[in-house]
Amino acid sequence: MNLHALRIFKVVAEFESVTKAANYLCLSQPAVTIQIRHLEKELDVALLQTRGRGIQLTEIGKVLAKEADKLFSLEASIEEKIKDAKKQLTEKIVIASTYLPSSFLLPTYIAKFKAENSNTQIILQTGNSTDTIYKLLNYKADVGIIVSENINEPQLSIQHWKDIEFYFVTHPEHALADQLVSIKDVVTYPFVLREKGSSTRELLEAICLTQGVPAPEEGLVFDGLMESVQAILSGYGIMLAPSIAVEQYLVSNQLRRIYINELQIMRPVYICTRQNSPNANTETFINTLLM
Repeated sequence: MNLHALRIFKVVAEFESVTKAANYLCLSQPAVTIQIRHLEKELDVALLQTRGRGIQLTEIGKVLAKEADKLFSLEASIEEKIKDAKKQLTEKIVIASTYLPSSFLLPTYIAKFKAENSNTQIILQTGNSTDTIYKLLNYKADVGIIVSENINEPQLSIQHWKDIEFYFVTHPEHALADQLVSIKDVVTYPFVLREKGSSTRELLEAICLTQGVPAPEEGLVFDGLMESVQAILSGYGIMLAPSIAVEQYLVSNQLRRIYINELQIMRPVYICTRQNSPNANTETFINTLLM
């Protein structure tokens, strides 16, 4: 495959415009068009189709654009590692993690690993489960730590690490504080929710679905776990929260639990890597997590 043409196609796909891609690449529009046509001829497929005065990707074009993004991310990763090797820089492990492990589980393990592997640089990137999986699949991270009931990615190797209990919590002055109620009662109140793509939000929606109740009212939405907890501490709403994130506030009586009839929520934490990809240093880090 002509990688030069593929690189040009990737830019066209990102902009969904030959003109914008040509300007970005400092090429003429006809030159870009010729490269796309050559690539289509080589692959014997149509990659672009007209849409009004513009263009859009065909279904095959969307597949190729996604795979091209992975390919060039891998290329960038290889170039960076070669550059580091030339400069005799330290080994580097990039960890992508969802908010809960990043804030409450990983720091202790990272400190332990660093104490025993001082020449290894550790970079911890925090996002939701969708972000973490994307970084792994696109070679932007070496290992991912994800809280989720279902990770359906055949390109990933997934290993169970821990289980964490989740509570419904609220402010002490809330009407349901310390009460034993049904899930139907709880969802009638406003909630502090995580952003779309968050596995905690997906879990809450799944619980409501299986219990046959509507999803709660979206009172506030935050991208971060601790931002959500602060809203509850300030007296607003209810949230579904990991026990390790709110235990100190429960002990100090700043928060109260809401107990749900016959419902205990345990969530698994997984260690994820690309299939057959971990190097020796990453394997050593994973072993530290499992000790």
